[in-house]
Amino acid sequence: MRTLITSLLLVILFSNNIATAGVIIEGTRIVYPEGNKEVNIVLDNQDKSPFLIKTWIENTDFKDSHFLITPPLFRLDSKQKSTVRIFKTNNSLPTDRESLFYFNAMSIPSADTSKENTLQIAIRSRLKFFYRPKMLNEQYPEDVTDKLSWQNVNGKLSISNPTPYYMNFSYISVAGKKIQDANLAAPLSTTELTLPDGVSVGEIEWKIINDMGGIGPVHKAKL
Repeated sequence: MRTLITSLLLVILFSNNIATAGVIIEGTRIVYPEGNKEVNIVLDNQDKSPFLIKTWIENTDFKDSHFLITPPLFRLDSKQKSTVRIFKTNNSLPTDRESLFYFNAMSIPSADTSKENTLQIAIRSRLKFFYRPKMLNEQYPEDVTDKLSWQNVNGKLSISNPTPYYMNFSYISVAGKKIQDANLAAPLSTTELTLPDGVSVGEIEWKIINDMGGIGPVHKAKL
């Protein structure tokens, strides 16, 4: 029984590693500037086997899709690349701030009929997808992140973001202790995060992830 369980775990880990290393999305986030006809995402199959790829856009605060992906379902052969194209379908998104969506790509491995008792695992990759109105194209989140204001509100770290950009944090620390689940601060809104135990005041440090997925310089403020 122990041998059977160990073998099954090895199959799960092995299959998962293959799928993870198999299909790579070139890039870590997507920015769609208003006025662009389309944006392209390249998927690269570095595995020895083909994959079936399913792609879709996930909405957060919107009822309509707003975007069309082509192709939504396709075969990606071994050592081949394919380009997925995203088109905007209407003009009903806000023009005074960024909008957030998520790009999803499901990699489904081909079945190996020559082997018995193997486990096939589909892997989903999920990238942040920002729509950026034309009026915001002259600046970037890094340029205005120092406009954030920070407060301790009933034991929570309250982040007021008066800018029209999403602040995509690499990390936030207060008094040298990192904040858990520090991810995004939405534009023109307030975000609350849990302060580390025993921390109520101190120096705040944070870094922003830029459009290319790089990490910017340290910014500082007082709580």
